[in-house]
Amino acid sequence: MRHLASSAIVNDNHNYLKVFLAELASSERSATVQDWETGGKVFLDYILLCEALQQLKVQEPTAYDMERLHTEVTSLCNRLKTMQCYSSVDRLCQSEMAKQTADLLRCILSLEQGDTIPTRLVAPHLCKLPMPEDCMLQELTVLINSYLRETTAG
Repeated sequence: MRHLASSAIVNDNHNYLKVFLAELASSERSATVQDWETGGKVFLDYILLCEALQQLKVQEPTAYDMERLHTEVTSLCNRLKTMQCYSSVDRLCQSEMAKQTADLLRCILSLEQGDTIPTRLVAPHLCKLPMPEDCMLQELTVLINSYLRETTAG
């Protein structure tokens, strides 16, 4: 499973992986899967969040939907770093998932907050994401610029 999941994410083959992981997600089956909480469940939650975001483009979310999605994306931010990487494909997968999760976080916060997202809501979660240095520097540059705009505007 370890090899299938990372390759499926990197190759953007989410549907194939989702079908496989959904079969394992029941509590009686997932209990028999080693490291389910830090492996398969993280992949499945990531895929489900990506799908939920696509659904938001089609229909207006309720307040409950937004609160649930916010909680799920912040939880995913915390759990991505716990994924074990055994190969370069695993590391690439983790970094792609981290970059996409950062985008998901910003998207959900922009739906909740409007166009201007306070840095205090984004920064704690972005700092937990296991991104490569160049991506993290890019994210931090955006955060610093946003923070400067916030402090000079008020």
